[in-house]
Amino acid sequence: MATERKNLFTDKLPTGQRTYFFDVNQSARGTKYLLISESKREGSEYKHTRIMVFEEDFLDFCEVFKKAYKIMNPNGN
Repeated sequence: MATERKNLFTDKLPTGQRTYFFDVNQSARGTKYLLISESKREGSEYKHTRIMVFEEDFLDFCEVFKKAYKIMNPNGN
């Protein structure tokens, strides 16, 4: 019998006009996924965007993310 989705990790990063949310969830079927959400203020309203990275794609996602990190932060700070 399937259970409800579980939240395994959550954190947020407020940065001025934007807030980023990082959640690791487990689906009712047991699959883990990373949900990255952005909430951005646009005038008097907020715009929300999301990306889901599923467990089977996570290592490849991290490899590409590392490459992007090196370009954006070449000094490694």
